Amino acid sequence: MKILIIYSHPWEGSYNYAILQNLIKGLKKSGFSYDLIDLNKDKFDPVFKKQELALYNKGGYLDPKIKKYQEKIKNSNHLIFLFPTWWGFTPAILKGFIDKVFLKKWAYFIGPGYKVEKYLTFIKNATIITTMNCPFIFYHLFLKPAYKFLFGTNFLKLCGIKKLKFLILNGINEISKSKREKFLKKVKKYGERIANIIYK
Repeated sequence: MKILIIYSHPWEGSYNYAILQNLIKGLKKSGFSYDLIDLNKDKFDPVFKKQELALYNKGGYLDPKIKKYQEKIKNSNHLIFLFPTWWGFTPAILKGFIDKVFLKKWAYFIGPGYKVEKYLTFIKNATIITTMNCPFIFYHLFLKPAYKFLFGTNFLKLCGIKKLKFLILNGINEISKSKREKFLKKVKKYGERIANIIYK
């Protein structure tokens, strides 16, 4: 199994960075190989230029990073998205990554009669790991359905990735140090046991 982590947080002192380090520790212990895309370290430009949009419907691109990212995805069979939730959704850099990398005629195609062709069916599973400041009840009532739709039905499942696992930490600015440490241990253990968890 080859795992690809798509990470989007600009600060190495952040709690998200601590999550990333614990995830990697777990994956190393699991024995499975992994690769990492650090969007901020790569200085990825998430903004579509008009020249790029002119190529969009053909599945084309101008940024050479797109080819590199698509190759990493093609060489993987499990994706892990790790990011903070800002204003109820992903950071702009991750949204731009989704827009510019998962292109028509490469990740999917919608033909006549809305017939969908899915080109990433070799990736069976994806994991979404995120932190947010909102309380659990707000997440459960509003953000959870939105995330399941936006990442699931409207994005990954459209490309052929059927199963999603969510690891969410709510109320990040209010919770205790012990709860933060508990979540880090949970993520590390998830990495260690990832094959048993996602393929059970």
